[in-house]
Amino acid sequence: YRHQDVDYQFAPAGKNKHSEYLMGGFDYAPDPKLSLTVRLGAEWRRRLNVLPANETAPFVEITSKYTYGKQSYISAGYNYDLAETSDPIHYNDERTNRIFVNIQHALTPFIVASGSIDYEPGRLIAKTGYSSINETSSHAGVALSYLPNKNWSMSATYDYDKTISDNPGRTLTRSRTGVNASFTF
Repeated sequence: YRHQDVDYQFAPAGKNKHSEYLMGGFDYAPDPKLSLTVRLGAEWRRRLNVLPANETAPFVEITSKYTYGKQSYISAGYNYDLAETSDPIHYNDERTNRIFVNIQHALTPFIVASGSIDYEPGRLIAKTGYSSINETSSHAGVALSYLPNKNWSMSATYDYDKTISDNPGRTLTRSRTGVNASFTF
């Protein structure tokens, strides 16, 4: 159970919210290489000074992971959630389905390749006076990481994002590349 109050000092009408969130689930691992996670729940959001004032949505998360070697695995899953929208002027929330596949494969003990694909059809719930819209986002990414020891990691990444929306102004295509290094202690 989680109670949440989000109060902004300066925000568009309806951005402040209060919610009750209840979730339960289980993890199942029939052997050390295979796991299944299931989470089910619901969120009840309340807002002041905006219509619709209340939003209720279920939460579903199902994930499976198969580890086939040291630092090598494939995972896949499905998630349904009530998410924050990037346009709080016109929309309160976004009901989002997310289907994903991730893979990580150790090429050597120090070099790991990884990739991910997400497909996210959703519906943006409009405030009074606006129309709700459908929006589908797709994401694909790859990375090559060098892990010389437990403290250092260096990666080169490429990500491709595409969003198709009923509102043409929200449609986008984007490519990003990156290089990063991190040290943890």
